Amino acid sequence: LAVKWGTGLVAPAESDRTCERVIIVASSLHTVTREQVQALVDVEPPEVQATEVTVLTPDLTALSDEAARSAWLETVSSTASTPIVIVDAPEERTSSTDLVADLLAGAAATLMRDSVPTSLMLLGGEGARAVLNRLGAVSLHIHSTVREGMPIGAIEGGRAHGATVITKAGGFGRRSDVLEIAAELLHNNEGSTQ
Repeated sequence: LAVKWGTGLVAPAESDRTCERVIIVASSLHTVTREQVQALVDVEPPEVQATEVTVLTPDLTALSDEAARSAWLETVSSTASTPIVIVDAPEERTSSTDLVADLLAGAAATLMRDSVPTSLMLLGGEGARAVLNRLGAVSLHIHSTVREGMPIGAIEGGRAHGATVITKAGGFGRRSDVLEIAAELLHNNEGSTQ
């Protein structure tokens, strides 16, 4: 049946895992995710082939105040692009998790406006859903895993069509996983003609 039903369908090619920038959206407040982000911030730059890691974290007032929200997103859009950009949820707990996810998604979409080849790492389910919706993704074509339980694939449809994306549950993985994966994505760019 697969042959009959699949006639005429073309499987998308595996996403190009080379990039010049990795945007990490950390919407999860789970301790594991917090430690993974901190491990990346604390590392010496040569480990990730970057001169700088930019961390963008909104203040909780940006959730409820439209002027503060606009100002923060304007800051995001004027931030010089570094090879690794972390869009991080505020550490304070709030009942407005959907608003936090939406604000982080707005920041990721703003950063994706330029033509820099970019990979996304989405840490936490609500944020992943919000980012993919904001980018207009129709689906994800999963190719494999970069670590156990961490799928890698390509975004299908929308304005980030073809971009590499890795998703990870918030409370999952080793402390060094995010650092290592970001380094792998950037190091795969060596020798690229992009």
